Amino acid sequence: MAIKPKDKNFGSNRNINYVGKDFATLKENLIEYTKTYFPNTYSDFNEASPGMVFIEQAAAIGDVLAFYQDTQLKESMLAHASERKNVVALAQTMGYKPKISTPAVTTLTVYQQVPSIGSGSSNVPDESYCLRIKEGMEISSNTDSNIIFRTTDVVDFSLKTDREVDVQERNQITGEPTFYLLTKKVKAISATEKEQSFAFTSYQEYPKVTITDDNIIAVSSCTSGNGSVKWYEVPYLAQESIFIERANTESNGGELSSSSSVVPYILEIQKVPYRFAVKVNSDNTLDLQFGSGETSMADEIILPNTKNVGLGLANSVNRLNQGIDPSNFLKTNTFGVVPTNTTLTVKYLVGGGVSSNINSNELNRITKIEYEEDLVSFATDADRNLYSFMKESIAVNNDEPAVGGRGAESIEEVRQNALAMFGSQNRAVTKEDYVVRALSLPERYGSVAKVYVSPDGEIDNNSPSSILASPKNIAEFVGVVESMKDKSTSEIQKELRSEERRVGKEC
Repeated sequence: MAIKPKDKNFGSNRNINYVGKDFATLKENLIEYTKTYFPNTYSDFNEASPGMVFIEQAAAIGDVLAFYQDTQLKESMLAHASERKNVVALAQTMGYKPKISTPAVTTLTVYQQVPSIGSGSSNVPDESYCLRIKEGMEISSNTDSNIIFRTTDVVDFSLKTDREVDVQERNQITGEPTFYLLTKKVKAISATEKEQSFAFTSYQEYPKVTITDDNIIAVSSCTSGNGSVKWYEVPYLAQESIFIERANTESNGGELSSSSSVVPYILEIQKVPYRFAVKVNSDNTLDLQFGSGETSMADEIILPNTKNVGLGLANSVNRLNQGIDPSNFLKTNTFGVVPTNTTLTVKYLVGGGVSSNINSNELNRITKIEYEEDLVSFATDADRNLYSFMKESIAVNNDEPAVGGRGAESIEEVRQNALAMFGSQNRAVTKEDYVVRALSLPERYGSVAKVYVSPDGEIDNNSPSSILASPKNIAEFVGVVESMKDKSTSEIQKELRSEERRVGKEC
């Protein structure tokens, strides 16, 4: 098919064939072009003629350019990309973070011995000796000491939610228990923790550092200022708030601490100016990306001052017809604070792989354990020695095999997981989605007894739709507003209470 250019001066109105893309077709088109427009200039189209050298060179260049053009188009689409670096980059654009290494997962059974207190029916475990083991306890395999598993949660024997109690030892005379055996379950992954330090000097917008190591699983922590400042990982730098898990104590939960026996932890939303995002590279390294906020700048420069709203300052007249969203005062365009003149200590987990899949009853050698000191102080040396003995009584075992360990995801796995992530968008759409999301609340934050999902206005008389539907028209709504304009606050509140009683009787 010949396409005639729109520009009349282009090629002196000569018809050029734009269809050819491979070497043979381009060569044939060039020969036909020469025969058509240069019949008297060149007519020797023998393969060995000097003129064919230039024709084949031009065809070869066109073939190469067409190839790279097609390749670039193909590599720009996730469904057709074949190079790993392109698939990884497109996957992260869609919100999916490829896995460099996948750890094996198992459930560990942790045991602790505690003395008894009381007598008869009141003989119970002495809670003052219950230990609280920090997250990150490491257990090595009996068959291969290089395979190390790490707990992903705190083991608190004082919490009764998932604790099992058995009699460990009895008094030979009275038969009453003298020691109890407490049992807890905790998840563990095949991983060890490493750390790297990165020095930052003067201010620089959007700096990033790279972690180069083998089999990186995830970043576990990032701190600066000798650990006094904690940096939080976010999915993307524009996200300013995350959920923080805290123990349900009186200092953290207030009135909620009364339910700490069944709800040991609470979730709090927290704004995090010190944050970073993680990017996975095609060479299995990790980039930590920071924002552009500067701590030396005054807050009024990067945050709008609420006191200046509506004062008619410069440029405010042009924005009178724009709505003001209160949440705008919580946002900035800096995407987080930049680390400046400090050193970041990044701790990350490495491990996983197929070799980390092991059989049951192979994890019982504790190589690292840390305790959170109790608030209870022991008065005598005997009690303190007994407390130390309780620490030595800690034992672990994996009653089930560790499975799931594997290496980096293949190109096709990254592609399919990214397409699934893009389709789900990590959101709830249908009623069933909301029900499943509510019922999937972890037990440590409490439990949901019943869930019912309904649209606004179906069961709530104070819903936005029912409120908007109450006035029959705009005129009635304006009339209600005008009638209340000259009334005091107490009179309006009295009328509202009367209306609530009337609606309650009708219902």
